[in-house]
Amino acid sequence: MHRHRATRAGATAELEDEVPYLVARLRSAYGEHIGDPDWETDLARLRKLSPEFDELWSKHEVAECSPRPRHVVHPIAGELHFTVTELSVPAHPELVLFVETPADELTRERLPLTRREPITAET
Repeated sequence: MHRHRATRAGATAELEDEVPYLVARLRSAYGEHIGDPDWETDLARLRKLSPEFDELWSKHEVAECSPRPRHVVHPIAGELHFTVTELSVPAHPELVLFVETPADELTRERLPLTRREPITAET
C-alpha cells in the first residue's frame, strides 16, 4: 500500500488569509454560546496559548460562510486548485461540512491520480 502526503502550495500566503477567516467564523458561532462554560474555557485556553489567536479574537471580527480557494501540491498529481465551500446541516446546527471542488479542468482531470492504490491480499 502506498500513502502520499500532499502539501499546500503557497501555504504561508493562504494561512495569512485563512487563519483570520477561521477565527472570525468561530466568533460568529460564539454568538450563540456566549456564557457557555465550555466555550468560555476553550476560548480562554486558546487566547492564553496563542498570541496570534488572542490578537485576532480581540478584533471582534465575524465572518459568514463564503467559498474560498485552496491549493495543494500532490506528489503525483502536482498542483491542484480547489474551491472550499462550507455546508451546514439544519438537523445538526453544530455540524459543518467542508467540501472542496475542483476549481479548474486540469485539477478535475488530475483527481484520479490522488487516489490510493487498491490494497490487495497477498497469497
